Amino acid sequence: KTLIYNFYIGLIFSLFIMFFLIDKIGSTPTWIVQPDIKFYTNFYFSKFFGSRLMGLIHLILLLSLIFLIFKRTVTKNFELNIFLFLIFFSYFFPLVYGYLISPIIFPRYIIFVLIPVIILLSILIFEVKNSLIKRIIISLIILLTAFLLRGFIIATVLNAIGRLASKTESKVDDEILAALEKPLGLVPVTIALYLITLILPLSGVVGDSATNIVKAFVVFTIFSALANSIKPIFEALSTSSWLTASMQMWLERASRAIVWIIGLGVILDIFGIQIGPLVAGLGLFSVAVALGAQDFFKNLIAGILIIGENRFQPGDRIQVSGKLHGIVDTIGFRSTVIRQFDTSPMIIPNKDLSDVMVINHAGIINRRLNWKINLIYSTTVEQLESIRSGIKDYIVQSNDFASDGDLDPVVRVIELGSSSIDIMIVCYSDPCGFADFCNIKESLIFNIMKIVEKNNSEFAFPSTSLYLESTPEDK
Repeated sequence: KTLIYNFYIGLIFSLFIMFFLIDKIGSTPTWIVQPDIKFYTNFYFSKFFGSRLMGLIHLILLLSLIFLIFKRTVTKNFELNIFLFLIFFSYFFPLVYGYLISPIIFPRYIIFVLIPVIILLSILIFEVKNSLIKRIIISLIILLTAFLLRGFIIATVLNAIGRLASKTESKVDDEILAALEKPLGLVPVTIALYLITLILPLSGVVGDSATNIVKAFVVFTIFSALANSIKPIFEALSTSSWLTASMQMWLERASRAIVWIIGLGVILDIFGIQIGPLVAGLGLFSVAVALGAQDFFKNLIAGILIIGENRFQPGDRIQVSGKLHGIVDTIGFRSTVIRQFDTSPMIIPNKDLSDVMVINHAGIINRRLNWKINLIYSTTVEQLESIRSGIKDYIVQSNDFASDGDLDPVVRVIELGSSSIDIMIVCYSDPCGFADFCNIKESLIFNIMKIVEKNNSEFAFPSTSLYLESTPEDK
C-alpha cells in the first residue's frame, strides 16, 4: 500500500507542477527547443551542479547507489520510493508532452528535482554497509560540494561584491577583488580536503602525507592571495611621482618572486625538508653561476641603475648618436627593447645603454628651430629690415611658438656670406609630436617665402662669378 501511495503522490505532484508551469509559460512556448542527444547523457545535472563533469559525477553516483543497494533499501524501505517516483515522473511527463505537443522541458522547469536527488543521495550513502566505501563516497560528496561552493562564491558572492565595488570612484577595490577571485575560490576546496582527511581512515605515513598535503594547500592558498594582491597594490601606488612604470614593473616581479620563494620555503618545511642546508647549497651554487654569468648580472645591475636614475621610461623617444633612434618598448631584467621608426624591434643589453650618452627626447621642454636663410646681395637695408620684422612678427603672433622670457624668438641679419646675405632664425615651439612639428615648420617656411616675395627680394643660392681678362679673339 505504501508503494502504491507513493506512486500516486509522485504522479499527481509531477502532473500538477507540469500543468501549473505550462499555464505560466504558455502551452506552446517558442523559445524552448526540443532536448538533443546530449540531454540524455546528464538530464540537466550539469545545470544543477555547476558543470558537465560535476553533473555527470553526481548522476553516476546516484545511479550506482540505486543499483547497488536497490534490493536491500528501495524494495524494503518504501518511503524512499516517493523520491524515485518524483524524479522519474518529473522527466517522463514533460518529455512525452514535448514529443506529442510542444517542447516544455528546460532546466528551471525541473529545478525541484534537485531536492529529491540530494535527499536520496544522502539517505542511500548511509545505507551502504561497507564502512570504507561509505567514507569514500562521503568524501567524494564533500569534494563535489566544495567545487559547487567554489562556483557559487565566484559567480554569486564575488559578483555581488564586485557590483558594489564598481559604484565607488576608486578602481583599487575592483583590482583587488579581481586578483583575489581565484584564491578565494580555493578556500572551500581547502576546507573539503581537511574534512576528507578526518573522514577517511588514514594512518601512518599515508595519514601524515595527507595532512601535510592539506597544510601545503592552505599555505598555497594564502601565498597565492598575497601574490595576486601585489599588482593592485602597486596600481594604487602608481599615482606617486617616484614610482615610474618601469620601476613598478620591476618591483611587481621582484615582490611576486619573493612571495613565492617564501611560500615554497614554508611548503618544503611542512614536508620536513630543511631549508638551511638547501640555502647554503644554493649559495655555493650561486657563486659558481655568478662566475659564469657575469654579463647577466652586469645587465641586471645596469637595468636597476637605468630605472633608479629614471633615464628613460617605456614610451620615451631616445637617441644614441650614430647608433640608434627609436621608442622604448620595454625595460627588462637583462635587455631593453627599442622600437625603431620602421616598427622593427631592437634588443639592446642594458649595460650597453648605461655606458653611453643617451638623448631622451621625452624630457624636452620646447622644440627648437635654428635656421639660416640666404637672400641675394641686391636686397636693400630697408628690405632686410622689413623681412626681418615680418618674420619675427609672424612668429610672435603665431600660437605655434613660445615667446616668453628666454624663449623670445631671435631674427637677425648675421653675416655677409660669399654669395648671400644671411638671416638667422631661432625660435621655440611647444612640445609636440613629429607630424605636428613638421606642420609647424611647413607653415613657417610658407610664410617666410611670402614675406620675402612681398618685399621684392629673392633667396640666394651658392654661385661663383668668373671674370675673363681676355679672350682668344682679343688677341
